Amino acid sequence: MVLPRLAACRLAVALVPLLLAGCATSRPEAPAASVRVDTAAPAGFAEGYAPASDSLRFTGEVHLRNIRQLTFGGNNAEAYWSFDGQELVFQSDWDAINPQGCDQQFVMSVAAGAGRDGAGAELVSTGRGRTTCGYFLADGRVVYASTHAASPACPTTTAEQTGRYVWDVFPTYDIYVA
Repeated sequence: MVLPRLAACRLAVALVPLLLAGCATSRPEAPAASVRVDTAAPAGFAEGYAPASDSLRFTGEVHLRNIRQLTFGGNNAEAYWSFDGQELVFQSDWDAINPQGCDQQFVMSVAAGAGRDGAGAELVSTGRGRTTCGYFLADGRVVYASTHAASPACPTTTAEQTGRYVWDVFPTYDIYVA
């Protein structure tokens, strides 16, 4: 379903503060030398959790525990939680789930993850064009932007033209709900 242009603009204006908040450049202060790192199993996690053996945890990390990898290939970005906290919507160009090669929108269960083969990722966009900014609505549907109505092909990115990463906002993006 295509949202009317005015509604799309209102949605974009509403989402800009969220996007800017995610781009904050401030860095948290390093923990003081007197901070004690707890190596016991955190409350709510299985006994026997050993932070030192957590391969996704950086040495000295005191804020995160029991980190779990959900995807295993490609460029996976812009993941957002469903309202019930059970799923994530994310964009990916991972060839195991997206043979088209251009960012598409996927939903996966947080409990299961996408898996090493991508079997847990469900395509919710059309599989054509380039997509961005998928986000769950309160009713469980996903709103996202896509270029597929203008062309099923991937538009050429600034990075492909210049070798430098730029988040492209293509004039052919339109807003859809899946």
